[in-house]
Amino acid sequence: MSFDRIRKLPEYQTIETVVHILLVDTEAPRIDLLSRDTDGAWVQGKHDGLDARVDLPAIQASLELTDVFEGLDFDERSDGRTR
Repeated sequence: MSFDRIRKLPEYQTIETVVHILLVDTEAPRIDLLSRDTDGAWVQGKHDGLDARVDLPAIQASLELTDVFEGLDFDERSDGRTR
C-alpha cells in the first residue's frame, strides 16, 4: 500500500487522461479517492466504512464499499464499529 501511495501515485498523476485514482486500504474498509478537477488540480476525498459510497462522475459510476470489501472481515474498534 505504501509503494502505491509513494511511488506509483505521482506517476499516475502525470497521465493527462487519468481523472480518478482509487487507493483501496488493505486493512480497513476505506478508500481514498483522488479526482482531477476542471483546472487540473487533484482533490482528495476519503470514504470510510462499509456503508460509504464512492462516486466516479467522469465514468458515470459509483462503488459501494460493501461491494468492494465483500467477504472480508475487519477487526472491531473499541466503539464497536469496524475500522
